[in-house]
Formats: sequence, C-alpha cells, structure tokens
Amino acid sequence: MQKCTFIIAVASLLTSPFNAAALHHLAVLMPENEKFMTVLEEMRKQAGNDYRFHVIDMKKSANPEDIAAQCKSNDIQALVLMDTKAIKAALKLENFDSVFKALPKFVFMTLMVESMTQGLSNVAGIKFEIPFYTIVTKFRIISKNEIKKVGIFYRKPFTSIIEESKKLLKKEDIAILPVCVDCDGKQRTDTESVLKIMNNSLENMVKIEKIDVFLA
Repeated sequence: MQKCTFIIAVASLLTSPFNAAALHHLAVLMPENEKFMTVLEEMRKQAGNDYRFHVIDMKKSANPEDIAAQCKSNDIQALVLMDTKAIKAALKLENFDSVFKALPKFVFMTLMVESMTQGLSNVAGIKFEIPFYTIVTKFRIISKNEIKKVGIFYRKPFTSIIEESKKLLKKEDIAILPVCVDCDGKQRTDTESVLKIMNNSLENMVKIEKIDVFLA
C-alpha cells in the first residue's frame, strides 16, 4: 500500500467528529500479522499523540461479547476495521449491542469496500483495489501489443466486478474470458478441485480461445 493511502486514512480519522482537546481511543480490529502491523504503525505515526490505537486480534476467537467488553474498558470512540473478518465482527457487534451502531467505523485493507460494508452503520472506507479496466488498458499501452482477449480466474464474490469490467472493456474492443473457481454451489472448494478447474481452463484459454494475455 502506498504512502498516500496512509495519509488519506489518517485524514479521515482526523476529520471525524471527535473533541479536538481530548485523547481519542480507537479499537483496531485486524489480524495481528506483519502486513497489518505495518499499516497500523504508519497510522500511529501520522495520527500523533492525540490518538491511542487498541488492537483486537482477529486471528484469535473474538466473539461480540469479548469485543464489546474490550471496547468499553478502553473507552473506545471509533473502530478501525482491517480485513474481511474485522468487518464481519463489527456487524455482529452492532447486532449484539446497538450502542456500537453510533460509533464511527473506518475500513482499510479490504477489497470490495462497498459490498462488504453493506448493513454496517456509520462507516467510511478506503477503496484501494485497481479496476481490471485500468490494469488491462495500461498494460496494453506499456506492452505496445494488440490485446483482444484477456483470461482471468476469479472467486464468486468478485462476480459483480467481472461483469462491470466486461462492459467497460467491450468499449475498448477487448473481451474478458473469466473462469470462476468456486461457483459450483459448494460452500467450500478444496484446493485440489480449484487447481483442476484452473489447469483445464487455462489449457482451453490458450489453445482454443487463444487469449492474448492472462490476468493473475
């Protein structure tokens, strides 16, 4: 993630309706690993001494009762949500105790912010994924190659993005040939099945469909 994203993230915190003279306590719901800790440390630096970030690790079992207790004991005034598990936990938290619906919530490090945060109250988010349209058209310019067909594997939650990209790229005379790896109706798709789908589909894309580029 680029530096500008950190600046935007902290700017959204600083412009929230907090009392400027007070010390602000924020709960950060996230997996406590290196990637997310790096983001958190940068936010701490840019936010300054007026903000305290209390981490609630999503890698551990954090039920709504536990999260609510930690938030109340630390006088939490807002939630910072990183990763999908954090958003789901916040939704459960609002259902568990309606008090948390009024807390400001800031979503970072999460794909498909709009769809993932549906049902969550008082929320703002940073959208950082790069649209397929931009990736493909910029690659065409950089490579200086004719691109007419683009192959891609995707998961079911990305269906709406794929459909939107199809419409946009059609205007550029570029076709997307998508293959969903988990749209067969099963709740969970094992690795072996996914690899089988990918192997069979890739051969078809290259030999039959004759794609010009594959988007991984």
